[in-house]
Amino acid sequence: RFCRITQLQDESLQGSTQRCIRSTLLHVPLMHNLRVTSHGRLQVCHYMTPFFAQDHDYSKYNVLAVDDIPLNLLLVQKMLSRFNFKMRTAANGQLALDAVAAQKPDLILLDLMMPGIDGFEVIRRLRANPETADIQIVILSALNSNEDVVKGFNVGANDFIMKPIIMEKLLSCVVTQMQIVEGKNK
Repeated sequence: RFCRITQLQDESLQGSTQRCIRSTLLHVPLMHNLRVTSHGRLQVCHYMTPFFAQDHDYSKYNVLAVDDIPLNLLLVQKMLSRFNFKMRTAANGQLALDAVAAQKPDLILLDLMMPGIDGFEVIRRLRANPETADIQIVILSALNSNEDVVKGFNVGANDFIMKPIIMEKLLSCVVTQMQIVEGKNK
């Protein structure tokens, strides 16, 4: 059984029963990440922890999520906060650059299509600055042409995840990026 997200409040997702959960960001089977309450709400399940994320302390990692769609930011924040990542968000490219200047993150989860400074330009600016050039950057985007993926890597992205995003795939990618950060810090 699957459901469609229509609204996210606190830890409950309003929804109606359909084939799958879809937003521009999330596409996951209900049985893996969410449950339907008796009031017809979808609720994030905290007991379904993927094997690779068990028994690790991620609380020391600072993750910046950047997207101009508030629901996408909230979903990423909910997915990763379950594993105690320190989460910050920015609603556009300029706010992302400001957030990085205020506190350098370990990882940036970056949308590409945003008003003003787009994700490609954010990456270019971060890679051009020696103080931010080593930040791990994962693109989360609905752009999925080969040209967009190649362009993302060419400007300096470390990974590219196409929307809709599967939670386990996002978590696996984030954990891999954190392992790279740990390797750099040794």
